[in-house]
Amino acid sequence: MKVGGTAREVRKTMTPDFLPRDVLLPPLLLCYPLSMLRLERILSNRGYCTRGETDRFLDDHVVTHAGVRLRRSGVQVDAEKLLIDDQPLDAEKLYVLYHKPAGCICAHGDAGPEGGTLVYDLLPSRWVMRNPVVTTVGRLDKETTGLLLLSDDGQFVHKLTSPKHHVPRVYQAELQHDLRGNEKAIFAWGS
Repeated sequence: MKVGGTAREVRKTMTPDFLPRDVLLPPLLLCYPLSMLRLERILSNRGYCTRGETDRFLDDHVVTHAGVRLRRSGVQVDAEKLLIDDQPLDAEKLYVLYHKPAGCICAHGDAGPEGGTLVYDLLPSRWVMRNPVVTTVGRLDKETTGLLLLSDDGQFVHKLTSPKHHVPRVYQAELQHDLRGNEKAIFAWGS
């Protein structure tokens, strides 16, 4: 076999015998199937542990792949065939409908000068450790209760929150006092 040459020539020499020689195939890559990833990458992306903590996690939990117990990191696995303590792995992308209680703040990091509990403090710790991070789709005020959508799917969150996508929103409110009739003017004025 000739070494080098153009990509067209190399592909022709690599074409299987059952195909005509003029059929061009894409370059062949010698790699694992797309679903195979390193175990520590899967576990850290889904928030079970950091990559450096994988060996300790394997000591503390029964992690199996296609029925075989895994005792060391660094192996390529199919996430669909993984079980942790006989439970399937969390989904690759997370979509959560959450009823936000009053007093919780929809913010990452610091609760600010007002204080209060962050919505993320109420989620399972492995959801908070996911990569990409779980974020709220929009937000509700601190004393507002209601359904809140959370996800780690950035494109999904962007499509729902970006003004250019024109996603309609509907809000329902219970008022402490009856309306007086001048509220439309007050809201239009902005006070």
